[in-house]
Amino acid sequence: MTNIKRGIFIVIILVLAFLLIYSMFFSKQKLDLKNRNTVDNPAKEITLPIGTYTAGKEIKPGYYDVTSNSGSMRYNNISVKKGESILNYPVQDNTSQDIEGHGKLKFTPSKFQQLHKDKPNKYAVDYTGFYLLGKELPPGRYELMSNSNSGQVYIYKSEDMSTINKSFDLKTQDEKNINLYKGNLIFVQINEHTSNNHPVVLQYKGKLEEK
Repeated sequence: MTNIKRGIFIVIILVLAFLLIYSMFFSKQKLDLKNRNTVDNPAKEITLPIGTYTAGKEIKPGYYDVTSNSGSMRYNNISVKKGESILNYPVQDNTSQDIEGHGKLKFTPSKFQQLHKDKPNKYAVDYTGFYLLGKELPPGRYELMSNSNSGQVYIYKSEDMSTINKSFDLKTQDEKNINLYKGNLIFVQINEHTSNNHPVVLQYKGKLEEK
């Protein structure tokens, strides 16, 4: 091997080593629609006790279903009781993840299941979570009916959660008409629910013209 070839070989090795180290320690993994599925989701199952954790270090970035195994907990200021879950939660790289309460939280890669259809044209929301229009729920005109004692709904323009189109509080027997377009992301937070009915029901009223 000549000196020139040897030099080129060494340069290639150094470049490859740099790219590997950068991807392992410095590159941020962005969550978007490309990895919001069960195949490409980078999330890895883990159970964590109370504490503060950094995504990318103690927990991998990804979309998670977060379940309380043993007590009443708060995850990033969201209440989750024993046996309850927060669905499709996006854990972005290099963000702080705060767990409070008594017990542990189990993080499992999200299943992205469609909302349960309780009756024709009625979709039940039983758990706090993020739901994407066109995937977990069809776009359209809806009447939102609340059986929850307390909660909030946030409607984001897109899945990156950069723009809130609308937000409102939930109270028992509330009914609201909302327009949900393909690509919208809705976050339904259920704080208190004591009845036997579904906490939130979305009744489909018909199609909308796409924006």
